[in-house]
Amino acid sequence: MMAQQNTPPSVASYVLNFDELANKLVDYLKNGISVNLNGITVDTKTMEQLLNEIKGEIQGIDYKDLISALNTLGAKLDAFGANLGISGTEKILGFAYDMGAVAEGTTEFELDTEGFLTGITFFQTNSSIYGLKDNFDLYIEDGTEIQVCKSVYAKGFGEHKYLNVYQKISKSAKVKMVYHNNSKNNKVLWFDFHVLDLPAVNASDSVSSNSGVSTTITTGTTATYLRRFVVTDTTDSSYVDPTTIDTSYWTMAAEHITNDFWEGRNILLQDLQSSSSDGITYTNSVITPIKNYHKYLYQMQKDIRSNGLILTDWNTDYNTFMTLCGKDIVSGGYGLQSLTSVEKTQIYLTYTFQTITLIFPSCQSLLTADYINQFKTYLPIDRLRVLEWIDFSDVNADKSVGAFDLDLGNTGDLNTFRTYMNVEPSALDPSTFTPSDDEVLNPCFFKLYTDGQPVTGDSVIGVDGFFPGLKWETKNVDSAYCMGNAKTMAVRVFLHELGHGIDFQYGTLNGTKLSDMNTWRDIGGWEHGDSQTIPKLKPTKWAKDCAESDKEPPISLYGATLAYEDFAETHSCYCINPNYLKAFYPKRYTFMETYVKGFKPYK
Repeated sequence: MMAQQNTPPSVASYVLNFDELANKLVDYLKNGISVNLNGITVDTKTMEQLLNEIKGEIQGIDYKDLISALNTLGAKLDAFGANLGISGTEKILGFAYDMGAVAEGTTEFELDTEGFLTGITFFQTNSSIYGLKDNFDLYIEDGTEIQVCKSVYAKGFGEHKYLNVYQKISKSAKVKMVYHNNSKNNKVLWFDFHVLDLPAVNASDSVSSNSGVSTTITTGTTATYLRRFVVTDTTDSSYVDPTTIDTSYWTMAAEHITNDFWEGRNILLQDLQSSSSDGITYTNSVITPIKNYHKYLYQMQKDIRSNGLILTDWNTDYNTFMTLCGKDIVSGGYGLQSLTSVEKTQIYLTYTFQTITLIFPSCQSLLTADYINQFKTYLPIDRLRVLEWIDFSDVNADKSVGAFDLDLGNTGDLNTFRTYMNVEPSALDPSTFTPSDDEVLNPCFFKLYTDGQPVTGDSVIGVDGFFPGLKWETKNVDSAYCMGNAKTMAVRVFLHELGHGIDFQYGTLNGTKLSDMNTWRDIGGWEHGDSQTIPKLKPTKWAKDCAESDKEPPISLYGATLAYEDFAETHSCYCINPNYLKAFYPKRYTFMETYVKGFKPYK
């Protein structure tokens, strides 16, 4: 592009040979378009650059519309690209409606197919006397109502509408048409619906053989896939022989853990129980007997993590999912009426969390839809893969324990084991917590350690459990950083334990735990060395250190006790109250962004 001159136009003039311009256009158009049908990539930048360069050189020609058209082309190809990779049987479903001469009519019918709506063709009789204002609305009712056409005016000839982005439909989907016959002319309407009927996914497609060979699943329907949990008839094409499911997982030697996932899990927890001081820990988390249901649950996790399972019509709303589980497939449900509500919820959470999730009787009534939605809101699903399984169970005799995390790391021969978490019923009981005193949900600790001093009196929080004999005045930060309630505390506890799992597994994969890194220790002023033997961080020391050496004390009093508790508390805050962490603890926030945000538990 030539630089603009400040001299009068008469000083310099430009001569443009249009043949040269045409050649340049051809060259740009020939060499400037790149189309990759796998990813639908169209590069129009060179064309736009050329047009912008010459748009002021030819009087009376405005290339803005052409540039806009190029951008529109890219958008349309992007929409088209969303439909690539979908294969099935193309069908055309016809429907006729005798409207008569009424002012308005409504009718509906079932598409009776599982797949995608790709286009609609419509036509009407009496084309010579059709009304200019006659129009129709079209809706797809499939769990929820979606309007596909709004005030589409009927023409005197057949017309086809392509859906650039296909509309997903289930077998129970219904079409509702509302025709506004303003002319009140007598007419018959014809509609042809173009659908792509997807082939049913064989429930056995995703089962790994004993040879270790598995078929990758990239798509499927929820009802078809979940039938494995209830079908017992070996002649049914949906039946999956549980003996073909390879649940080999553990690496064993000195620990004497069996290879089977569920048996190995039970043996591990029983060993932990026998070595526990209270004698009853883990009892309620042992599954006996192991059922086919558990093997199918394990296979679901394996399909998600290893085979890329995506159930295209999975309903993410928990209440709706449970309703669909209680309806037969013919009625548009998932056909899981024979399963208990706990089993259905375990399926839902295992698919949602991508980690086997079990609910035991002590937590059954407490784990409500409200809690499940809270978990979905705050849990980083990609990092949940650090967990090998999750229990909601009363397994710890100490009722003050809300949750705990177990990780064997790379010790002994259990080098394939990652992390197990249990959430106690006490974490799900709102009466357990006073969220207004929590340093993450309603932060008071930042001001407490920067300008608080030991005090006596009533307006204090007791910290005897961590620092005997000390009390601290509660000083909240700005209310803009306060959030959550007693139910959010359960998520807070979960995220704390997940932080331990990430800390441990980072060490397993990279040789050093995050909480043992010098970078982490230096942020809080922790000494280097064994976490169990280095001294706690006392609030009176932090007030001095923060002023002199720019240290960032822990998020909470509990985080002051051990370097790895400090990390777990920070992880909880990073997930549930990130704005507070970023504003008041920028060094900790940067550490989490650097080491935790992109952490991948699975190689």
